[in-house]
Amino acid sequence: MVLKAETPIYHIEGVPLVPIGSLAFVPEYSFIQGLSWYHETVGERRPEFPLWSWTGWTVQLVDKVILNPRWSRGPYDLSIRIEYENEIIRDFPKQNEWQDFLSKIANIRVKFLHIKGQTVKCTILRAANEVGVAYLRHDEEYLLKFQIEKNTAFYAPLRLDLDGSQNERKPLECICLSRYERFPAMLLIATNTDGVKERVGCMDTYHIYYMQDGMRFYRDPEVYLAMLKKKLQLQTIRLG
Repeated sequence: MVLKAETPIYHIEGVPLVPIGSLAFVPEYSFIQGLSWYHETVGERRPEFPLWSWTGWTVQLVDKVILNPRWSRGPYDLSIRIEYENEIIRDFPKQNEWQDFLSKIANIRVKFLHIKGQTVKCTILRAANEVGVAYLRHDEEYLLKFQIEKNTAFYAPLRLDLDGSQNERKPLECICLSRYERFPAMLLIATNTDGVKERVGCMDTYHIYYMQDGMRFYRDPEVYLAMLKKKLQLQTIRLG
């Protein structure tokens, strides 16, 4: 808890519980909002801290989360359980359990998050090497690619936690953390390491591009998101 703030600001391993728009304080929703922090530049891992927290990286942060509370509409069909360093797993505390939970994490660390939600497969690619998409860049060296059909793909700029070359072309998964109306709004990108998913970056679906047969098409963003939604799969991941 940050004592110098006008109102108490709670956190779990450094991840702030950020209020979502006009919604009342609900710990799980606010924690999901806080997970959308991102780096100003790529960094290096700090193994003594979880990578889903900014404390797990040696790099400067920007001063806000990627999710805009004005258009976020809460979590996207998602629930979180927490795993302590002693391997005990508990449901995320509800509002009436919050104070008791705070007293516990003062003495024991939260190590893993068990996130049950909608996921979609993706890959990271170097924009300059992908035919037809170099002009989509917004100063990003890497883009995220979602293969929708054989000749149809979505591309989006992303915020990487570490050098993209370490995960270029590897199969990754995006976890839908929040929603805008009925569509996914923010995706957390993770890779598989020894059976545990590790965060490698995040993105929002506001800037997503539709490419078919090497040509860019312009449509209502809801059309794109509806196509992406069909590729989602419900699963539980263990995020370290």
